[in-house]
Amino acid sequence: MTSSLPCRELDTDYLSLLSVWIDQALSNNLSVALDLAQAHKWLRQITDCLRYPEYECHEDKLGRLG
Repeated sequence: MTSSLPCRELDTDYLSLLSVWIDQALSNNLSVALDLAQAHKWLRQITDCLRYPEYECHEDKLGRLG
């Protein structure tokens, strides 16, 4: 069964590279998610300061949100 060994090496190489790509994507998206969370926090503080009423979402007869 030595013929399957090169395929296993290729699979291992691919999975190792894929792991690096996934780690990079998670790292990049984490900073974006943290920025978004911080922006949301600031917007909530601003709306609280301006005393905006709570927004309630209702559906009309056609199921559209508004």
